[in-house]
Amino acid sequence: MATNTIPSSPQAPPQRRLIAAGILTNRATASEPIAPSLRALVREALGLAGLHVPRPELDETDTRICVWSVRELDDVHARTNGTVTARQVERTTGDGSPYAVIEVTVTVDVPHVGPVEAFTDWEPATEFHGFALPVIRALTTGAAR
Repeated sequence: MATNTIPSSPQAPPQRRLIAAGILTNRATASEPIAPSLRALVREALGLAGLHVPRPELDETDTRICVWSVRELDDVHARTNGTVTARQVERTTGDGSPYAVIEVTVTVDVPHVGPVEAFTDWEPATEFHGFALPVIRALTTGAAR
């Protein structure tokens, strides 16, 4: 009587690992340690999760990152104790209408990278809770540069 056998599956490819730099590499044959990417170093220094992909339309680069809100920027400031600055900027809505906001920036000197900025737009009239945050108080007390 014939025996039913299950054909073996093809041999699995060598294990691959997604590095923070977004590069796939075969760790079994890697000749030297893989250095973290610039983006990974920046995210780690600022304490932000996830891999950042710069959005030029928001004036972002690998070392200049827009965060969601003044509260998130306050968290970055608490972790890094960076220098806080502010400037008035003009943004445009989806239909092209201009409006003015305050851009608040926390600048941190990251080893092997240089100055890194996290920034957000803040509208004091609609986000009045920001006045209670240490990052904004650093601006009003003159602790910012």
